[in-house]
Amino acid sequence: MLIFLDSNIICSNYHMKGSSFEVAQKVGIIVLGQIVVDEVCNKYKENLVEQISKTKNAIQDLRKILPDSLLPMDEIDVADECNKYKEFLEMFIIESGMTIAEDYPDIPHEKVVQRALQRKKTFKADEG
Repeated sequence: MLIFLDSNIICSNYHMKGSSFEVAQKVGIIVLGQIVVDEVCNKYKENLVEQISKTKNAIQDLRKILPDSLLPMDEIDVADECNKYKEFLEMFIIESGMTIAEDYPDIPHEKVVQRALQRKKTFKADEG
């Protein structure tokens, strides 16, 4: 049985740990399109940046309450972490027997997707 996963499934559990993925691997072959891999990596970056921002704001708020406490926040290299995640994802796909079934078509679909991932008009994220 072929099991096609969409990016929101992987984005709900970036490292694909837990029984859901284990069961899926036992009952079939997990198949991803290249667009799914690219969407997941882009969403990982967006979520990482968002969580870093929230954490920095929370630490600033704590410093207002506890001015004498040391609350360090190591600087996180977003590009490095995103590269590590992409490498993890590529290895996970290989090691778990997943398949990349679809590459981008010869038409400029990849440019459309990149535009969407960069949230350029007409693909801007909801701002409300």
